[in-house]
Amino acid sequence: MRCRYREKKYYCGRYLEVDIYPLRYQPKGNRGKKWGTTPETQKALNNLNRVKKLTRLLNTNFTENDLVLTLTYEPSKNPASEEEAEKNLRNFFRRLKRYRKKNGLSELKYVVATEKGSRKGRWHHHMTISGGMLAEEIQNIWGKGYIRASPISLNEQGLKGLAKYITKKIDAEEIEENQKAWHASRNLIQPKERVNDNKISGRKAREIFENQERREIFEKLYPDYEFVDCSPFYNEVDGGYYLTINLYKKQIHTSGRKSKQKGKKK
Repeated sequence: MRCRYREKKYYCGRYLEVDIYPLRYQPKGNRGKKWGTTPETQKALNNLNRVKKLTRLLNTNFTENDLVLTLTYEPSKNPASEEEAEKNLRNFFRRLKRYRKKNGLSELKYVVATEKGSRKGRWHHHMTISGGMLAEEIQNIWGKGYIRASPISLNEQGLKGLAKYITKKIDAEEIEENQKAWHASRNLIQPKERVNDNKISGRKAREIFENQERREIFEKLYPDYEFVDCSPFYNEVDGGYYLTINLYKKQIHTSGRKSKQKGKKK
């Protein structure tokens, strides 16, 4: 029996993520059970999907005009609990929104993770926020310690590195399974999704799996984009190929590629 494959595309601003996976039908009587996976495999897939989901959200909503920000506490102002730290964060966002509105800046967008240092027990908040403000302005609004602020730096993979950093507590099993590792503002734009169940055959999925480093295969499938990487996974339980392909629009280049192209024109 031939296995049908689904191609699911996520349009995330300048970036495109494509997931290719077999269409499986869950047998009756196994509701709630993941079919065709071992517990270890499912756990690995769950962790991978968390990073992918956050990467898509970040790539859709943030650019080089926005900021990566860390808020820290002076020793005398370090919260006594996570609840107090989260309350401080809510108050900070409330003041920040007022400031942005008063000064004609765009509506605040953010993704944030709160952590407690393992050595000194200091709480801190890592986040990505809308830009347009100086570090001194944010420092004054925070008022509880030092901040570290820098413009977002994008490469071919977008903000995947930041997404992995924010979700590291889950990978390290430092939080409960149903507890969120990060929070986001409600005004974030969700990636656009497109599904096609007739484009990728089982034979094509195997070809991609076996030639995962041949960029011409991917750029022929998605001609408006340049290939970044392919993350392949073969499930020995169900014999299926699972592929995640990352691409970016052709006009977006890293500095290294830009310089090479300029050299060719000369």
